[in-house]
Amino acid sequence: MKTLRLILLAFSLIFSINTQAQIDSSIHEELREFLINLKRAPCTTQFLYDLAAHSSNDTFYRVMCTDTNNTYNWYQIYYEMFHSSYTRNFIPHDSIVEFNADDLTYQTQKIPLGLMDFDFNSIRSDAWDSVNFGRWYIYTDDTIIDNPTRIDEPFIINPENPVRGTCNEIFNFSPLQQSSYFRDVTFTIDPGNFFFYSAMYSSNVLTHPAPHTFQIDLDDGAGWRIVDPFNFSEISTVYPDSGWYYPKARVLTDGIPIKFSLSSFFIEQDAVRVVPDETWTNIPGLKIHVYKNCNDDGSLKPIIFLSGIDILEVRTPEIIYRNMIQDNRILMLKNLGYDILIVDWNDSKIDMKINADRVRFLLDYLKDISDSSHQFVMIGESMGGVIGRYVLTYMETSDYVDMPRLPEFYQRYKPWRMHNTRLFISIDAPHRGANIPLAYQYMSDWLYSVPRPIIRSCMFFGVFGRKAHNISSNVLKQKAVKQLLIYHRNTRNGSGEHTEHSDRTDFMNDLIAMNTTTGGWPAHCKIMLETNGLMDGRKQMGYNNDTLFGNDRIIEFDKLHITVRIFKVIPIPIYICNNIKLKANPEGSGNVIEVPSAFSMLGPTGFFRGCLTKIFRPFSSPCTVLFWQLPFTVNVNSSQASDIWPGGTQPAGSWIIDGSNNVTSKKWWLKSKFFDNDEFAGTFNIKRTYGVRFIINGSMVLEGSSDFPNHCFIPLQSALDYSVSAAPLSPYHNIINNPVSTNMSRTFVNVIVGWRTNISCYQFTSSLYSNYYQGLVCKNLDHMQWRKDVLASFSPSVGNYLGREIGDEEMWLDNMNLNREAIYQAKNIISAGNDENRLYYYPTHNSLTSSTWDGMHSDDQKFVIDSFDIGQVEFIAGDEIRLRTGFESLRHSKFRAHIDSMQFCNLEFIELGGDSNSIVVNNTSVDKLSNDPNSGVIIYPNPSNGKIDIKTNGFDILSCSLFDLKGSNILIEISRTSQNHISIDCNFIANGVYLLKINTSNGTIKYFKIIINH
Repeated sequence: MKTLRLILLAFSLIFSINTQAQIDSSIHEELREFLINLKRAPCTTQFLYDLAAHSSNDTFYRVMCTDTNNTYNWYQIYYEMFHSSYTRNFIPHDSIVEFNADDLTYQTQKIPLGLMDFDFNSIRSDAWDSVNFGRWYIYTDDTIIDNPTRIDEPFIINPENPVRGTCNEIFNFSPLQQSSYFRDVTFTIDPGNFFFYSAMYSSNVLTHPAPHTFQIDLDDGAGWRIVDPFNFSEISTVYPDSGWYYPKARVLTDGIPIKFSLSSFFIEQDAVRVVPDETWTNIPGLKIHVYKNCNDDGSLKPIIFLSGIDILEVRTPEIIYRNMIQDNRILMLKNLGYDILIVDWNDSKIDMKINADRVRFLLDYLKDISDSSHQFVMIGESMGGVIGRYVLTYMETSDYVDMPRLPEFYQRYKPWRMHNTRLFISIDAPHRGANIPLAYQYMSDWLYSVPRPIIRSCMFFGVFGRKAHNISSNVLKQKAVKQLLIYHRNTRNGSGEHTEHSDRTDFMNDLIAMNTTTGGWPAHCKIMLETNGLMDGRKQMGYNNDTLFGNDRIIEFDKLHITVRIFKVIPIPIYICNNIKLKANPEGSGNVIEVPSAFSMLGPTGFFRGCLTKIFRPFSSPCTVLFWQLPFTVNVNSSQASDIWPGGTQPAGSWIIDGSNNVTSKKWWLKSKFFDNDEFAGTFNIKRTYGVRFIINGSMVLEGSSDFPNHCFIPLQSALDYSVSAAPLSPYHNIINNPVSTNMSRTFVNVIVGWRTNISCYQFTSSLYSNYYQGLVCKNLDHMQWRKDVLASFSPSVGNYLGREIGDEEMWLDNMNLNREAIYQAKNIISAGNDENRLYYYPTHNSLTSSTWDGMHSDDQKFVIDSFDIGQVEFIAGDEIRLRTGFESLRHSKFRAHIDSMQFCNLEFIELGGDSNSIVVNNTSVDKLSNDPNSGVIIYPNPSNGKIDIKTNGFDILSCSLFDLKGSNILIEISRTSQNHISIDCNFIANGVYLLKINTSNGTIKYFKIIINH
């Protein structure tokens, strides 16, 4: 097993921790006990730096700090200041501050700015040298007392402002979220919660705006802003692009900075948030975020999007809209009257049946408020696909249709329409179950076996331990997680075997029992299933053409040693861990987690007691540190590793592993995607993970390696592996030479879409695991790779095909028995009946047209209308209605078909030259030329760095409008020198591509591509 090691030595380490009240022995508590009763410094302040064990860089404990700060370092310093206070709760607990900041961001999408401006005292670093024994302090192995006759004080004089004596200052500023998903950000200044700037905390705080000025520069190009630090305010800005920015704050007196702090902030997406037009809260347990169609005529024709499980509860509707919906072809559906409804679970982790029932209430409500029988379209991603399947199947049962209701209630919710849904699209959903390796599931058990005082002193077990515990321990107790996982750690039997949780068994039994014929799939709507499984069933590998077999190593920490500091210079070892190993689920039996750890001994006698003299002895190890050994191993017995045939892989080590295909470099752990280190400057930067970036300074030894960076989240051999009841496909099942009908008979869905096999495939020649791999193997992509923003980098946007499937131009209505009233309306053509859908092709199946989108289509069923006594079925198309062989309207059914144009908003695509982007504008006659003399218009300069001049040849300019790529109008300032010459001020507009609309006196409207590049 090859291992390359990245060894990181002799750097300071940040620790950060959220704790509850200190009720047992810890480093902080013992320092408090030793120092709280000693004589205080001449400067009256509530903080003594040395009351806390420090792990952050004391460079940031300065009033003028030019080093780059960050969110986590801000919290760490605040945590240390909390423990440094003489008076308990003088400042709010750090966990309260962090919770309030997270809650504010989640609830309002606004990011608070944090500021500490504290006075503190600090004991001289040589106060404990043996040569100074008795000069200020007298100490034994167990106590520290004052020298009552001392003639001077052992406190550091303020190095930046000596006239303040021993009163040191900290001026520390940072956004309290490390990143924003979008470029448009609103920051808040809240002195009541996060902006600690008042005379209560610092005697050097003066009134504002005189005699000093408080300023903030958000690094957004607007420069320094004067703000009032004593009152609540907000600052809204738009950053020009994604990437790192460096906000800063300062205090000026007579124009001279006397306080300064620099921080960092990351913009994750080069996009501006699109806010929902409406948010409904009338469905219990749900928030429905509505992006209305552009007709805005009060009608409702919804596309319902069910989001997946949100472990950290951080996915906002704007993020979901950006990742899953905001594709131009999908957005064009709004032009044809479709409304986008994003279902946001109040709690995505509860029983999926409960959330399914809430979706049922939503569908009933939509049927109630709809003014027609237009059919719904439902899209479910990840867990949302499972919930969508459940609720649609339930609403076709007699339990729902025959549900007792009062007459007016019965009429109101129109139960004979059932779910009123014609198309269900499931995107990479774990219908056969999801897999999280048992090693990850057991990880938090190990983390939380660490003694609590150690956790309270160490960032590694603080932040990551707490997050891992919440994700692995708390989340694993949630009903939805139990219902989804194929292996759950709580299912271990006496033989060490893991199975699915009983909650999953009950859920799947209930689902299948609702329609045993289909295996728990809805029968009265078309079902389209997208997955990251390959289409042809060939052997698949994960990230970097690798895969994970039973007992393979996922991640190994070869060595992890952590040290904190007391009194600024004295190192105290906290934690030693050698050879921690996380392994894949075993094929047979084996340890999935092995942790031979050692922790500094903490007991009733305390950590320092009995060795204080040795701790204070210069240039020596602190004392003979006792360690408590805590080996942690979990041996399990499972028959399948669950990773051999991955259909959708979940990034694990790939977050922190080098992503190149180089066979050597892919073994590096803690490589460039996770860490940046500058040995010359002595800095060690951890890049973003969960939106985090923080600076490490202190003492750390870390060696790590990995063989495999991903685990299989959705175990599939191929996209076809969604059978009703059959076992997974045999490794030797030759899908490519079987008829489509044979392959599709394994599943009830009508269309299966997956990846082509001619992407990232190579010849597997190793004899190892030869029973599994023979010949060509292909690489899998990550779970949710079908997201619109990601897919675009691999192939033409999936939105082109989703949009067509939904029916913006052509609607294909095959493979279902429609047993309800309905209206189907398409812009151009409706095709109904047994026919090959030309949007899809398969390797051995001829397609009617060429397509780069891989899919198989079931063509062995008929479209039947059976609407007698329950309403009318109506087809409306702009050009054609094709009723093909297989279409049947039963006798006495009420069926009507006619040609009638759809209502739409007069929007068309405009391709901007060779640009890959598309925009939507309000006109059908478009001049695509940019600065073409034949158009009679000259625009200069283009690209422009701030000003654009427009001249015409012989006609006047009546008006100008500027649109961004989403079709949003941008306010512009226009100066006119003549009717045929105007200038536009674009200095306030972000860099990018825009569309300029010019309305002229000769009755023409012209469009030009404009590039702004400041």
